[in-house]
Amino acid sequence: MITLSLEIEEVNGILQTLGQLPTSSGAWPLVVKIKQQAEPQVPTEPQVPTEPQVPKEEVAKELTTEQ
Repeated sequence: MITLSLEIEEVNGILQTLGQLPTSSGAWPLVVKIKQQAEPQVPTEPQVPTEPQVPKEEVAKELTTEQ
């Protein structure tokens, strides 16, 4: 067994190239294995809310002041 140190872009390039090979090449199990080992190492991007989040207390306060 060996360990490689590659940039994310390099791994993506390898996976893209392997994915373009014909099914008969038998490369798919290797693609799966690389993905399984790489995914836990890739940092996740922070979740950005699509709409501004207003605390429930402020919403309730606005509703009571509008009446």
